[in-house]
Amino acid sequence: MLLHAAVARAATIKTCDALCPNPGACTIGETKLIEPDAVLDCRDRDIVVGNYGTIKVVGEFTLRARTLTLNGPSGAILAVEDDDGDPGAMTIEVVKDDAVAGSGNFNIYGKVRANGAHDGGDIVVHADGDITIHQSGDDGAEADGTGVGASGGSILLDAGGAILIEDPVHAAGNTSGDNSGGTLDIHAVGDITARLDGHIAAPGKFRGGGSVSIASDTGDVILQEHVDVDGRGNDGDGGSIEIEAGDSLQIMEAITARGGVGAAGGEASGGSVSLRSGCGGITVASSITVSGGDDTSGPDGGNGGSITAFALGNLTIASTGSLVTRALSGGGPGGGVSLRSASKVLVAGGAMLDVRGDTSSGGQGPAGRVALSGCEVEVAASATIDATGHSGGKIALHAGKAPPAQGAQPLLVNKLAAIHAAGGAGTPGRIAVAPLTTKSGTCANIPPRSCQWNTDCVEGCLTYECQNANPDVQGVSTQFDVAPEIYDENTLGSCEHPACGGGQ
Repeated sequence: MLLHAAVARAATIKTCDALCPNPGACTIGETKLIEPDAVLDCRDRDIVVGNYGTIKVVGEFTLRARTLTLNGPSGAILAVEDDDGDPGAMTIEVVKDDAVAGSGNFNIYGKVRANGAHDGGDIVVHADGDITIHQSGDDGAEADGTGVGASGGSILLDAGGAILIEDPVHAAGNTSGDNSGGTLDIHAVGDITARLDGHIAAPGKFRGGGSVSIASDTGDVILQEHVDVDGRGNDGDGGSIEIEAGDSLQIMEAITARGGVGAAGGEASGGSVSLRSGCGGITVASSITVSGGDDTSGPDGGNGGSITAFALGNLTIASTGSLVTRALSGGGPGGGVSLRSASKVLVAGGAMLDVRGDTSSGGQGPAGRVALSGCEVEVAASATIDATGHSGGKIALHAGKAPPAQGAQPLLVNKLAAIHAAGGAGTPGRIAVAPLTTKSGTCANIPPRSCQWNTDCVEGCLTYECQNANPDVQGVSTQFDVAPEIYDENTLGSCEHPACGGGQ
């Protein structure tokens, strides 16, 4: 036994020369066992972990390379937990050499793993160039908790160029036992795109969902795959998601930070989602859900969560988009939605903003709040804002642009929209339709009579349309189930100097 242990220790790799003993490109086609805590400084080498090749450490290690490629589907870098159950960890640094084209890039067709039966481990990747996780089945990067009660670990992807994710990035807690989701931090100077199988997930059970941060300094963030930090189980609160784009942010697939998912009598609260973009604006063309609780039989309600968004450019909730912070159980209160733009906020026809309180099975959940604020705000025909509950919620629509004498006004609520803040058995809510400056319109065909409503334009047996008023509610109040309050909102910032070169 002693001889065997000595041989095993001698076989571990401590240096770059031991990992790559031959000159030129370094191709690894077998398992290389790394000495714990080793730093393999191969910054002047191009390393390819070939199919069936593996770099493995029991514990933690650091690897530096000029370029690094994991070929699929079996090329792998693994950090596994030690005999004491401490999670594995790895730090990978891909260093650019200005004299070598393509250096600084990390290409993943295989697997990067720090899964652990006790808890997930830690993966840290810094690349001076691009990080690309190519679609290759169910590979990608994982720091999952694999045993009962094991929480997710952490993954940091940091690129001086762009990040493309086509296979999963996970730091999930186990589906059984008492655990939490892990932490995912994805940062690039350039664009970040998730597509194909590139879902991003850090859910947890009982102790709640984890956290996800996605940030591009100067580029676009395009999410064509789902992001999940759900909390599962009766007490599993939803986690947190922060997404920031230097230019545009496009959400094309579901984002969830729900609480109490799958629990009979779920009492957990929804999590939080925060969005931010530059002049390219924000487009939400799918659902963002931070609901609280997951079962109407729950004795105590799970609070709805919060969704906040700010864009220098236009902020659009598309016809296929929905923002849901409602409570689902036990009379829980609805959450909040806040959308702000230095240009225009548009809730398109078919879109839904839902902050309802739970009133099922006799629940007395109050509704939450919705606030839309921009230089211009439009709620289109067939768009819905629902802040109903036992007690109604609050809806505030604010537009800060100076109104023109004629034509499209800064604050428009189409007569075929649905703006609801009624209370059930409780008190009604409030609806504020308040631009920086209100302006009376004029009655069609009978100028110069001023008006706000079509009823101001009655002439004999005829009722004419009120036009060019700010706010423009198309002369009617039928889109509101609570009488709107119309007034000047003097606290709004000026829109005289648009943030994005003349406005959107």
